[in-house]
Amino acid sequence: MKPCGVCGIICSHLGARGNIIVCRACTNKATTIDGRPVTFDEWAEKRNEVLYLMGPDFFYKDPDPQAGQPAPEAWETGVWIEGMQVTPYEGVAGWTGFIVKSNP
Repeated sequence: MKPCGVCGIICSHLGARGNIIVCRACTNKATTIDGRPVTFDEWAEKRNEVLYLMGPDFFYKDPDPQAGQPAPEAWETGVWIEGMQVTPYEGVAGWTGFIVKSNP
C-alpha cells in the first residue's frame, strides 16, 4: 500500500510494477486536455460471431455526448487529472490504469 500519485490517499499498487499509480477515485476524474471525461480500459469487438480482444484504449464517458466512443486524441494530447498529466499503463495480469511519472 502506497499513496496515490495525485491525491495521496493510501491505495494498492498491486500490478503496477513499482510505478506510482492513481487511485480509483482520482482515475474517475480523468479528462482529455480540453476537459472531456475519459476512461482507459480493455475492449472487445465482435466480427462474424468471433469476439476479438482488442487491448486497452481510451473512451469518452458520461456525461460526454460521445460516451462509449473511442477518444483517440487522448493518445496524442495526454490525459489529465486535477491539472496533472498522467500516463496510461497496463501492468501485471492485465491491470489497466494510470500512473504518475516521477522526476528522475
